Amino acid sequence: MRKTCILILTVLVLVLIPQYSYADSYTFNGGNVSIELDGKLTAYTGNSDVSAIKDAPDHFDLLVTSEDLGYHWYFYFMNSDGAVDFSGLTDEQIKNLMVSDSSDLGDADIKSEIYDNGTRYLVIDSFNADTDQYVHFYVTGVGRTLYYFVAPSEKSELNEAQKADFRKVIDGVEYASAEPVTKEEERQAAMIRILKRFGICILALALVAVVKTVIDKIKEK
Repeated sequence: MRKTCILILTVLVLVLIPQYSYADSYTFNGGNVSIELDGKLTAYTGNSDVSAIKDAPDHFDLLVTSEDLGYHWYFYFMNSDGAVDFSGLTDEQIKNLMVSDSSDLGDADIKSEIYDNGTRYLVIDSFNADTDQYVHFYVTGVGRTLYYFVAPSEKSELNEAQKADFRKVIDGVEYASAEPVTKEEERQAAMIRILKRFGICILALALVAVVKTVIDKIKEK
């Protein structure tokens, strides 16, 4: 009986509280963006406890740490009322966005470039002397949504291996052209995810019950 209880508790923990997991595929903004990850990574979804990670942001949709390369980055997105699609802008117009995108970095040395892998990104490197923090990030606009990928670091910039790894993540991101979901659609999607998770939990418990019944019958013989 004790072993059965332990098994049930284990199933519940794994199914209902997956705050972090080894990397895989993630979708956000109603399926408008998907992020593919591989390697020895730990991925935290929004509302996970990341207090042990230095420089972790207050808000994020996905935060990823690399055990092999010793750095972390986070992703978040913002839907807007008007179009912010980078595909319809010139390089100069995209670079002009640097001012607003860097406004929260304080007194910083900033350099930027355009990266185009089929999706055009503004790539920014900055250093904040007040906090002794470097920030390396990508931002792109697709439809009415801005997508941010941010990699902070202390004392020194990301090294070339870390930057190459981060760019590999960017190259694996795919975007759909659909319109951003409404708040009501987000709530409905969240409810469906919860119901699916409970459904998986009930199925797992049913399987545990079946296995236990079979074992008990075998013991009786």
